[in-house]
Amino acid sequence: MRKFEYKTLKIRVKGSVFSSVKPQSPSEIDRLLNSWGSDGWELVNTERVSWRDYSTEDMLFFLKREI
Repeated sequence: MRKFEYKTLKIRVKGSVFSSVKPQSPSEIDRLLNSWGSDGWELVNTERVSWRDYSTEDMLFFLKREI
């Protein structure tokens, strides 16, 4: 039977001027996902997370790899 492990990445894609966490550019996100991909991780899903005022948005990236 095949077994997998899973990882969830939270990446800021839109930031508020009041937030200390700066949003990641598309090229930075590509670099990060390619780095995980070279270690055998496969992106299987994404989900957008907005905060109350919608001025800050994060993306959750769900990854898996066979173990």
